[in-house]
Amino acid sequence: MKNKMALLLAVILGIFAMFAVLLTLKKKEALLKQGVMPIRVALAVDNVPAGKELKLDHIQWAEVPKAIYESMGGELISGEKELEKYLGKKVLREIKSGEYLFRYKLTNPDEVETKDLNDMVSRGMRAISIGVDFPQGVSGLLKPGYHVDVLASFEIEIKGFGKYEVTATIVRDREILAIDSYTQVESELSPRRRRALSEYSSVTLMVRPEEAELLAHAHQFGNLHLAFRRKRDKIRSTPAVDVYSIVGRTNLRIKQLEQVKMMLQPKTE
Repeated sequence: MKNKMALLLAVILGIFAMFAVLLTLKKKEALLKQGVMPIRVALAVDNVPAGKELKLDHIQWAEVPKAIYESMGGELISGEKELEKYLGKKVLREIKSGEYLFRYKLTNPDEVETKDLNDMVSRGMRAISIGVDFPQGVSGLLKPGYHVDVLASFEIEIKGFGKYEVTATIVRDREILAIDSYTQVESELSPRRRRALSEYSSVTLMVRPEEAELLAHAHQFGNLHLAFRRKRDKIRSTPAVDVYSIVGRTNLRIKQLEQVKMMLQPKTE
């Protein structure tokens, strides 16, 4: 008799447990439909600068509603399994403290590893980065491997004429090694990396040592713009210029303006 009662009690408890599980599943299903089911996502404990490898101690966890997760395009890193793929990978863009970890700010684990700079720079050449905004960087259209000219605009003061602007091409036909920290060509990147590649803020060029000095100097007192050129375009309408030739051109222009000013002055009897 006791065995039968124990068996009956076990069956009843099993039925209650089954109903409890079903209710829990239905509740979760309802939350999912409403878009409020929390999803565990990773965020930064401290600032993680670009170029640094992502480590576990950079990360803490937080829960966000599914609707918010989806509103961010599903780009947030969620769950330990996904995070493991990114640990040890380079950070492509700085991650601020308390900021969610977006996949586009990290090296994609499924992509080819970024090339080493030592292997990219030819013997006797230098790599130098230039800060650019949207128009200066050809509206986000440049890619690693493209060739560009560098134009510099300077504002000078001409006696009797006020401020005068001169623009000249100071470096010609130089290869782009990297866009921000991307060194891969577009075909090797995932679609989300291609989107991020159009929002760059710096371009790294391979130049001669004297050109690196010129670019660094020009950046201090002028505005730099990049002009795209076809890779096989070797036509040079004018030779590359340096600071001295820019000054020489300017002096010639000043003399021309002074001659015009003298011609316009009223003649005295």
